[in-house]
Amino acid sequence: SPEANNSQKQLLEKLKSFNNKSVLVFDVRLNSGGSSRHGFNILSSTLNSNEKNYLENEWDKRNKDADAQFRASWRLYWNYDYELKQVIANQGSESPTAKFLVAAMKKIKNALDEGKSHLYQSEIFSDQNPKNQDEATPPTKWDSTRNVILITSSRCSSACLDFVDMVKLIPNHLHLGEPTNADTSYTEVANLQSSYYGETFDFMVPAKKWSKRIRNDNEPYTPDIIYNGNIYDDQAVEQWALEQILQHFSQR
Repeated sequence: SPEANNSQKQLLEKLKSFNNKSVLVFDVRLNSGGSSRHGFNILSSTLNSNEKNYLENEWDKRNKDADAQFRASWRLYWNYDYELKQVIANQGSESPTAKFLVAAMKKIKNALDEGKSHLYQSEIFSDQNPKNQDEATPPTKWDSTRNVILITSSRCSSACLDFVDMVKLIPNHLHLGEPTNADTSYTEVANLQSSYYGETFDFMVPAKKWSKRIRNDNEPYTPDIIYNGNIYDDQAVEQWALEQILQHFSQR
């Protein structure tokens, strides 16, 4: 909703004040996925410019051979068209999500007109955010003294795993909690409806598949230190996490 979008913008602005914090704790125990763009925005808002540039550089290096293949279908096109209308109403036509959907729909339609069965995500992004040749070379070394802690539960899947992928690129991070869930390389779906004996059924069919992703199919993340109690007992987990953080970083 527009209200939720405005609330998120306020959150991201508030998170910028965390740039100078020596310890950051990301608690994703109740997160089971959604949009990976939100996770990236949250993480990048808490980092200073050097840290953010380092992380983006590492992400590009680790994923240089990875690409996602979209199924070229009218069902996917109209699925995106419906989503675009919602995004424009809630976030505006100039929002990053709206721009991505417009570019994706254009490339999907071109592929369909040319009789192609698929297209790659790199094709969709090819016209967006071109590299500025005058930009400074991104840092190759993490020179921050910041300590980053991640707490997960077994619910973490889909976009939550994308968030963990990014945090794992930060040197000397500490991962606490339960092992995450896992997902396959099929990470996006299109919605279908079908009628059977007078009833309507909704189906979700795969529309996108990753190749050479840094995380393998059905591969969970195992924390550095596993919590064996009730992972949703906030008070107990907070006390345990603080003990682990103090012990871990005092030994460095």
